[in-house]
Amino acid sequence: MKRPGFTPATRKRKEKLMKKTLLFATGLVTIVLLGVVSAFAQTATPAPDREEIERSLATALAQGRMAARAQGPES
Repeated sequence: MKRPGFTPATRKRKEKLMKKTLLFATGLVTIVLLGVVSAFAQTATPAPDREEIERSLATALAQGRMAARAQGPES
């Protein structure tokens, strides 16, 4: 006795669906892993310390590269 709904065409459709599902899952995992690696790389980059910021500001001021302070509307 044959099982209902289990023809070679049905098997082929199921295999095709499984391949698509596996491809989708692989792509989703890849995207998530890239996001995690990117976030980790951004947090792993150390922020400049205060002395480094002060040195760069002093250098910029000495060379006259700092923009003039923005003037607000006069009241």
